[in-house]
Amino acid sequence: MTELMQDAGQTGSKVVGTDPALPTMNRQGVVDFCRAMGIPAITERFVRWQTIDGLLPTYRVANRNLYSENDVRSWLESMRREGTGGDAA
Repeated sequence: MTELMQDAGQTGSKVVGTDPALPTMNRQGVVDFCRAMGIPAITERFVRWQTIDGLLPTYRVANRNLYSENDVRSWLESMRREGTGGDAA
């Protein structure tokens, strides 16, 4: 079983080989996942506030917020904005 784990204990990293719908990441795990996807701007603080504001779905397990890969991917996609020319901000 240890070969299926990728330091999931302290860092909150995603467990390898699990269903992406299962809640396997904590806040730091979400940050690590985003960085691995090439999105370095996501911070723990941003994840926390997106959760509090109800924009990032979470599972409450044993008094902890956990996130699924599917929910994180959907959350990232929800932030997509269409460019309108010029400065799209």
